[in-house]
Amino acid sequence: MDSEEDNEIELQQKLAPSLDSEDSLDLDSKIDQLKSEKDQITYLDAFKNLAIASFTCAGGLLLRRSMEIFNYMILGRLGDPALVSGAGLGNSTINITLLSIGIGFTGAIETLSSQAFGKGDNYLAGCYYTRAQVILTIILLPICIMFWYLTPILIYIGQEVQTSIYAGNFVRAWIPGTFSFCQSECLRKFLIAQGQYSLMPKIQIGTSLLHPLWLYINVYILDLSIEGVAYSTRLF
Repeated sequence: MDSEEDNEIELQQKLAPSLDSEDSLDLDSKIDQLKSEKDQITYLDAFKNLAIASFTCAGGLLLRRSMEIFNYMILGRLGDPALVSGAGLGNSTINITLLSIGIGFTGAIETLSSQAFGKGDNYLAGCYYTRAQVILTIILLPICIMFWYLTPILIYIGQEVQTSIYAGNFVRAWIPGTFSFCQSECLRKFLIAQGQYSLMPKIQIGTSLLHPLWLYINVYILDLSIEGVAYSTRLF
């Protein structure tokens, strides 16, 4: 009897590891299955994520263009066509130089910082952000010098004198806002790299709603003319 009981105990001891290993394998497979189900993204979720990212970026650009429309409307009511043409020429100069260079250089932040953030290296992502700030600050120096002497440059290349004067005044009034614009653009791309799409557009919505008020104060109350339009735009 003792020998039979000993044989049953030995058999149970032999089967126990196999049962434990099978149970552990089943548990691991269930965990992997749950993880895979959690990681799966439906087409609707993917569409929502893309829509949020797209509409926020496009909305920021539309708000920026809406400010220009308000500017031309206010200047047109002042009765001098040269003011509108000067603002258009100055705004084109800003778009060609400052905006294109600023947006182009900050595009690297979105790529490099997103890669660093994806690897969990927040320190490296911050280094990319700080490096972009320094580089853009250095690039701004020759751009600001060109802005200051824009009037004689435009006259030299054959533009109308009064329009060139207004364009130079508009761009010179923009100089204090060049640094803040580039830094805000760096911050916007840095936040996008971390998946924070909605913060900057919300700020732009708030400032755009106040833009007509700043225009009224600077142009009609303070009588700053085209310089007041530039100051109001930079508050955006």
